[in-house]
Amino acid sequence: SPEAKMVAYLHDTMEDGGITSEQMRARGIPERVIEAVNALTRPPPSEQRMTYQEYIEQIVKPNELARQVKISDLRSNLKNNDNAGQVKRYERALKTLLEA
Repeated sequence: SPEAKMVAYLHDTMEDGGITSEQMRARGIPERVIEAVNALTRPPPSEQRMTYQEYIEQIVKPNELARQVKISDLRSNLKNNDNAGQVKRYERALKTLLEA
């Protein structure tokens, strides 16, 4: 959906480019999109207070738009991934998100 595409792009922009929720609001981005972007964007490792799986279960899964985008992201990350640790982690997360 157009909203899901916005979330995907803005998530990367927030994570890599530093755009804030306030800046998105000032540009007229819908609140639903901003909430999903915030759900997808994990804090830096030094500020993380939960495991990756907890983040998936508690933050991403309850937000339907973030869940849709994360499912696509995980499927993409699993393609041609030969890192066994990542594959296991991503497969577990994907299974969790597909259980609606």
